[in-house]
Amino acid sequence: SSRVLWTLAVTQFGYMYVPTSCRQGTRCKLLVAIHGCLMSPKMIGTTFVEHSSINGWAEANNIVVLYPETQPNPAINNVKGCWDWWGFTGEDYVTKSAVQMATVYNMVTQIAGIKQAPKIRGGENFF
Repeated sequence: SSRVLWTLAVTQFGYMYVPTSCRQGTRCKLLVAIHGCLMSPKMIGTTFVEHSSINGWAEANNIVVLYPETQPNPAINNVKGCWDWWGFTGEDYVTKSAVQMATVYNMVTQIAGIKQAPKIRGGENFF
């Protein structure tokens, strides 16, 4: 089922960096930072989130950064914890209705405060 694929392909968790000005009420943009293979938090902790220099750039430019997570899983041929760029989550992996992209979409809509964000196959609530 799509629920099982989602569970195996991406987590419902992630990290978010919110610049000082954004916390103080400035309207800010949003950047989704996708980690590479072998860089999931399960493998390297918060190294990507804390040391990629994205947060400093985001602070200077009033941009909230979402760091969604994938997880390694040999059962679906994703031993390196990659984002799906070759189809291990299904044939629709390149579409916005794909398991991983639907999950990221739902995270973004929740961060943006969109009340009636449409549910897409496999997407789960972020918070």
